[in-house]
Amino acid sequence: MGFFQVPDDRNLFHTESQLKTWPVSKAGYRLFTTGNGGEEKIGIELNQTIELALVVDPHQVFGSLHSSNLGFVEPGIVGSPTAKPVRIKLAAKGAGTADITAKSDSGEIIAGPIKVVVGHFENHKDPSHEDMDVDLIAEVCRGSDPLKIHGLQRMLHNNVDNPFDQNGPSNYHAVFGNMACGIVAKFRGEEIFGFMGKVEYDHPYHEPIYGEITDRNQVKYKPEKILSLQTHIGAMLRDHKPVRVGVLDSPIGMRPINGHLVAYFAGGHSVLIVGANAANTQFMYIDPWTTGSQMQYKGGIAGNTFSEVSQFIGLFDTEYDPNRRLKATDTRKNIIIESKLTEGSFTRAGGNFLEVEAGPWML
Repeated sequence: MGFFQVPDDRNLFHTESQLKTWPVSKAGYRLFTTGNGGEEKIGIELNQTIELALVVDPHQVFGSLHSSNLGFVEPGIVGSPTAKPVRIKLAAKGAGTADITAKSDSGEIIAGPIKVVVGHFENHKDPSHEDMDVDLIAEVCRGSDPLKIHGLQRMLHNNVDNPFDQNGPSNYHAVFGNMACGIVAKFRGEEIFGFMGKVEYDHPYHEPIYGEITDRNQVKYKPEKILSLQTHIGAMLRDHKPVRVGVLDSPIGMRPINGHLVAYFAGGHSVLIVGANAANTQFMYIDPWTTGSQMQYKGGIAGNTFSEVSQFIGLFDTEYDPNRRLKATDTRKNIIIESKLTEGSFTRAGGNFLEVEAGPWML
């Protein structure tokens, strides 16, 4: 039996990254909801058109495409119907769900069904915390690029070989192996969401520290610098660009360089901020370390939402920590810290929680 998939003439790859291509295998182009079998499904924003590929047995002659409801999805051919594979287009006409199949010239079903869900892809909203006023995941999924939509759906479904799993087969780095969180955040982030700019992410925001870290509370931040950082992150997200930041997870034993901690040394980590609430006090991020942060993504299209708790996304909160204040009388918020709601293997109880330590701007 044939099948539909994302066209395999494209992949995510950048020679500078020294990562492998994503998807790393032919199976990675298939639109399975979970794993490498079972239901195949994709969501399409209302009034968008996307292109897929139809792969059939070379001995079968393709005849026609069929939709279970033409009011929702109208299928068509791109180019020649004799091409191998056949390029097809799916035009999202009305909110709802349709099954797409392909038939041979004799009327036999030779591929499918693939479930196509049409509607408006909503931003992440959860009653337990602030709504995401800006959500780059939703922005990409409202577009027409099937490879990017597929990559994000695989990540949110915890599927095998998704673009952001630093321990996945496609993100094995030629030098660092699977310990290249900052490289994954940068290059997969740019390949999915777009160019971030030439700025690096290693400008530190803590006050200068000299000597080995023996207590995490040695790392202190000026509230006005944290507020400026919040504003800068929000502005960059609203310019439709993700923000790569350096974070601390286990800073005990880290040695500053010229008074500054380096997040890509042991004790640090890198994540990609992709969402913010209206006040820029809470941020949604992609964490390349599997299960490090865990949160159910509650955006999406009705009928194509994400029931799993994703092992790759989390939230930052802006908080006041009295142990980090520089002045005894200052009670302003002074740290951007991993939310208790989205802890995975990085936890406050374990002392290895995430806090934003460095980013793209010199503040």
